[in-house]
Amino acid sequence: MLKYRHSRGISLVELMVGIAVGMIVVAGASVMLVNQVNEHRRLMLETQVQQDLRASADLILRELRRAGYRGIKQEGVWTPSTPAAAASYSVTTPTVTTPISTLVTYRYSKDAVDTAADVFDENTEQFGFRRIANVLQFRLGSGGWQPLTDPGTVLITNFNVALVVQTVDMADYCEVPCAAGATACPPQQEVLNFDITLTGTATHDPAVVRTLNVSTRVRNDRIIGTCPA
Repeated sequence: MLKYRHSRGISLVELMVGIAVGMIVVAGASVMLVNQVNEHRRLMLETQVQQDLRASADLILRELRRAGYRGIKQEGVWTPSTPAAAASYSVTTPTVTTPISTLVTYRYSKDAVDTAADVFDENTEQFGFRRIANVLQFRLGSGGWQPLTDPGTVLITNFNVALVVQTVDMADYCEVPCAAGATACPPQQEVLNFDITLTGTATHDPAVVRTLNVSTRVRNDRIIGTCPA
């Protein structure tokens, strides 16, 4: 006659060990999932901040290249004996004496051809960029200051503009040497370059910080002085 052993199953200790192992596995998987979600969120914020800074920087560079443009181009032509007419459009901020600023302003003619003898219109031809309350603003002529960045997405924590001026001596263009002590001779060409630093922080995560450094050269060089007659 066969004898059957009674099934004992698992003990309480074995059950508790199995539950503990299962909880460890679930906790590890949960931590990995949370880390992946946080990393994805952080990557998205970094990308968004970087894109906002890049879009703003592209607009700033494109605008600053136009600084000093004037409608009556022939009046700005320089010859060795005739200086270029002083144009009010060449005024920019910061200036040479103020190399670093949180505000940059500039001027250029909005018309392809000026018919009013190159007269600067402060209401429509004054432009600029500035940082106010962690927002980058753009002055668009008669439109006044307009927000360029959204504080709900990115906070602009730093906006520095440095004007770098390179002077090129043009004495070789003069047929007659300059007199000793002359202040306006030899003529000099001023090449203007703007160096810009833009820093942004994600509004919803202060740990996400990105900094962008860009530079551009103003297309309209200034020529100062004349050659002796």
